[in-house]
Amino acid sequence: MTVWEIKTGLSGQVATLVIPEADQVIGSMKRFGGDGALLQWTKPQRLEPLVEKREARKPLGDVSPFLPGALVLSSRACAALRPFLSGFGQLLELDVEGQTHFFFNATNLVDCIDRERSERRPGGVIGKEAFIESAVPAEAAVFKAPATARSRLYANEPGKRALEAAAAQAGIRGLLFVRSGLQ
Repeated sequence: MTVWEIKTGLSGQVATLVIPEADQVIGSMKRFGGDGALLQWTKPQRLEPLVEKREARKPLGDVSPFLPGALVLSSRACAALRPFLSGFGQLLELDVEGQTHFFFNATNLVDCIDRERSERRPGGVIGKEAFIESAVPAEAAVFKAPATARSRLYANEPGKRALEAAAAQAGIRGLLFVRSGLQ
């Protein structure tokens, strides 16, 4: 089964979101998890567009760049993708300059990476995954794998098709699917 890494596809065209400087404290990134655990927020977390000096401000996207292995969705994108994504994680409210956006926190963990066969970068981090095909879900799924949970978000082939169809029907732009794993 083909596994796809889900990324944001409009980097450079839409604003990258960051934690506001006033909210940046030690451990502030931990609020966004990344390891598949449920998150408990008492109020919407704040994000803001990164504004580069000497560059015109970029618009917010349907799917905005934020963290590797994470999705930030506009309200419109959330409405279109929630019926599918909600089966695989949490959609948590964000405040982006007074607009409601949603952080998708994938909680569906699938241990499907063969650590022995995977290619590693210096320091031991997995660079190219080798998947255990029998462990990849057969039904449509979005998931994280424990070996790469903090940096990658995956969909299997049926999951990719479901997300592409929902996004196309609603005119949502910004999802990018990159074939993952050793070929």
